Amino acid sequence: MKRILTLLTLLLLSVGTHGQRVGVVLSGGGAKGLYHVGILKALEENNIPIDYVSGASMGAIVAGMYACGYSPDEMIRFFITDSVQRWLSAKSSDLDNNYYFKKFEPTPSMISVKIDPTAVKSTAVQLPTNLISPYQLDLAFLRMLYPSSAAARNDFDSLMVPFRCNASDVYHKQTVVFDQGSLPFAIRASMTIPLVFKPIARDTILLFDGGLYNNFPWQPLDSAFHPDILIGGICAGNYENPSPDNVVQQVSVMATQTTDYSLRDSLDIEIRRRFREVGTLDYDKASYIIARGYEDAMRQMPLIRERIARRVSDSEIAERRAAFRAKIEPLVFEQIDIEGLTPKQTEYVRRQLDLEPRQLFDAEYFDRKYLQVLAGGVFSCDFPEVTYNPETGFYRLKLRMHTQGSMQFSLGGNISSTALNQGYAAFSYRTVGRNVSTYALQGYFGSFYNSLKFGGRHDIYTHFPFYIDYNYTFEDYDYQANHMSRYYENKDWLYCSRRENTLSSSIAIPVLENAAFRGRMTLGVTDDYYFNGSYSNIDEPDRSSFTYVGLTAEVQKHSFNYPLYPNRGSEHILQLRFVEGLESYYPGTLLGNPETFCKHNRNWVELRYRSERYLPLSKWFTFGFLAEATFSNHPDFATSLATAMSLPAFQPIPLMRTMFMPEYRSSSYLAAGVIPVFNILNNLYVKSYAYAFVPQEVVFDHGWVHDVWPRLRNRTEFVFGGSLVYQTFIGPASLTVNKYSTGRENWQIVFNFGYTLFSSRRF
Repeated sequence: MKRILTLLTLLLLSVGTHGQRVGVVLSGGGAKGLYHVGILKALEENNIPIDYVSGASMGAIVAGMYACGYSPDEMIRFFITDSVQRWLSAKSSDLDNNYYFKKFEPTPSMISVKIDPTAVKSTAVQLPTNLISPYQLDLAFLRMLYPSSAAARNDFDSLMVPFRCNASDVYHKQTVVFDQGSLPFAIRASMTIPLVFKPIARDTILLFDGGLYNNFPWQPLDSAFHPDILIGGICAGNYENPSPDNVVQQVSVMATQTTDYSLRDSLDIEIRRRFREVGTLDYDKASYIIARGYEDAMRQMPLIRERIARRVSDSEIAERRAAFRAKIEPLVFEQIDIEGLTPKQTEYVRRQLDLEPRQLFDAEYFDRKYLQVLAGGVFSCDFPEVTYNPETGFYRLKLRMHTQGSMQFSLGGNISSTALNQGYAAFSYRTVGRNVSTYALQGYFGSFYNSLKFGGRHDIYTHFPFYIDYNYTFEDYDYQANHMSRYYENKDWLYCSRRENTLSSSIAIPVLENAAFRGRMTLGVTDDYYFNGSYSNIDEPDRSSFTYVGLTAEVQKHSFNYPLYPNRGSEHILQLRFVEGLESYYPGTLLGNPETFCKHNRNWVELRYRSERYLPLSKWFTFGFLAEATFSNHPDFATSLATAMSLPAFQPIPLMRTMFMPEYRSSSYLAAGVIPVFNILNNLYVKSYAYAFVPQEVVFDHGWVHDVWPRLRNRTEFVFGGSLVYQTFIGPASLTVNKYSTGRENWQIVFNFGYTLFSSRRF
């Protein structure tokens, strides 16, 4: 009898052991949530079964990808790519969503507020709600997850591994658990950190990060599937006292409820680490974080193997993945519906999508066109809705779109340790119908530069898209401003300024996604004022006036990540320019001979090329280089200074654009440079440079020296220096050291916060 009871007991234990069902629960934690990828890798390598998964926030992403059949190694390859790290962090930039044809010229704007005058008062002012643009991430979720969701008929129990995740309904102050519906929608809702990612709505209710109310959602898994044992991956804790300088952390503390990171009983297994050295958005540390998860799971593996006797072989896992993937239909769309816009606005969007009726298109085509539509900042879009049509085997898209505020106020400028303090204010108004029309008024003010600019632009989408713009610009440059008074002390000319009035109009067409061709016509009057010696307050400067018409044809390809101090991307410009005009020279009181007044017709042709590119060679180092060339038959003007002020200038760094430096001007020249960039932290880097400039001729203070080409060694000028740059969310802060090869007092040490950008972006 005892023998029979013993055999029955062993049999029951054997059945219980081999029938163990295992659930894996993954906490949120932002970038720290990549820790879970390492845990899953360790579990699979040791043939530990994973029968159910759940997660919150970043844990929902990892759990959802695993439920869709992605292996841990596939997830590692996905998360360590630069593009994914930028989508998930604050380093996402124009490089990721660049359609250069739709961009406007960069301005010194640091703060912008959009206003929709048609909205009710409570929503008329449209302030930014998210730090990171969600569109690249939204598309990635759709592309990677929705085919699996459709294969499971939007039933999360029918995924390769049954799945649960949660989000937070902040209006009703409750947790929302997802067990069906669009999988990418559920995961996107679960990882929506307040102020970091744009919230998404379900039935008009905004949903935020699941970790706000429950950052370790084992309860939904337990109530739905009753697993025998739970394995919990924990990489976060409850918030500590927030920093007074971290707005995101402050809001998170206010909105977050305390989470109990304990599992249900002592048989469950916790794999945990508290990261002190990893921030919420430190996705560039992906490899390090994943490795820690793998190490901690392997350290717990003896306990895991002891408590979970059941094993799943590599071949079983592979067969399970293959069987689920066989159900997945390729993501090919047959229809796209647009909601939320007027009929004319819908027509404008459809012309940009460039789709024929009933035309099939794949995800790659949609991604490209979708980002092009959103690139100009005219429209925003909720999370795209995808449905599967089982009758045809294709997918359908629904876009709920909105127009951005029609009015925008902008403020910006530059704060400097020198007198190079600039202010900027702008107002723009936009109408959206079958075409988009934008009208803008901009003002710049400071000791060095003052400007007023107003004009309009009309974006027209036909089979061949193009835009037309027109502007009036007044500019006043005071090259004798105090910010470089030491540099000018040893010059024979003691005063130099310029005033310019221009009317211009241009037409542009896209050439490639990052390139555009533009033809421009300019009518202008330029007045240059200068003294050629010591002067008193009652003296009048010499004045050279040039009334001209200019015709320009240019091709620009641009993908810089920042408008100032870029460290990624490239810019290529090829420009052909013809200028015809009348020069009038009016001598000042120092010359003392009014009969020297003269007028001359001047014309010339100018061909210019510029290429600047940054090549990332490692995580910490980027190599940049610059090549620039100008060839022209620019004539001599009445005086050497008048000639120098009208010559093409080599200005590779922002500070040189605020100075009159004849040594770096010539009718024709060659220039090149190297730009090593050392990346320190997120958005913090050292940008060093060394440039060489070889002019065809040199302007000295006393006249001309021609034919420089044969004497390159004696006439080549150099620029050396570097900038410590931190790109804040409103503009760059920089500490710059420069050295020029031109005479004495050729050092600069300058701190700037903001943008030294001007209304006429000189080549």
